[in-house]
Amino acid sequence: DIIASSEVEIEINGEVKTASGQGDGPVDASFKAIDKITGISTTLVDYTIEAVSEGKDAIGQVKIIVNADNNEVMGSGISTDIVEASIKAYIDAANRLKAGI
Repeated sequence: DIIASSEVEIEINGEVKTASGQGDGPVDASFKAIDKITGISTTLVDYTIEAVSEGKDAIGQVKIIVNADNNEVMGSGISTDIVEASIKAYIDAANRLKAGI
């Protein structure tokens, strides 16, 4: 089996935090690294990606729904890199969980 790994660096309140994660592909590994940084444990309920522009350098939009302690929130991220768009969506969802939205 191939295990993916990811190292994620996030700035929180002016402090840069770094963590690494391993998982079933780069998106799962990145989500696990973010969980280590935020201290939030979530279950991924839904994950969708769609192209929002055309061409080889198309921009992808990732929308996710995560559940933490029976609280479901949506997150969204866009990028030409689907892993980056996924990370942005997960951070968006984590911010919503922290804010209680």
